[in-house]
Amino acid sequence: MAGLLSLLQERDPAGRRGADIAAAGAAALGVDGVTVSLTSGPDRGETQWASDGASRGFEDLQATLGEGPGVDCLAVGTTVRVPDLARVRRDRWPALITEVPDQAARAVFCFPARESARSSWASSPSYGVRPAN
Repeated sequence: MAGLLSLLQERDPAGRRGADIAAAGAAALGVDGVTVSLTSGPDRGETQWASDGASRGFEDLQATLGEGPGVDCLAVGTTVRVPDLARVRRDRWPALITEVPDQAARAVFCFPARESARSSWASSPSYGVRPAN
């Protein structure tokens, strides 16, 4: 994960190289998709790169609803692991859980990584289309 974030730090105004690197990161990690969000504080992040449309869509849904594993990861600064979104308690992320059947993501893993004292990066999420074991 650190290597992926290191590659993404290079300037990429069009976002093309970042998307290619995110896709390569997903393949290397053995997951179906990866997004990388950036935040400058404990607020919601902004998606910078996504390996594919499904991962960008899931990240956008979390940002719109203001809840989910990626939101928690950025807010708390800790890894959030969800092996099966379909088995999450409904009261944890009530709005997100109602949307889960329409999403490709089933297993979601979010990892925070601080770039500097002023900003932090988070991969949110790395996801799989099947529940994790």
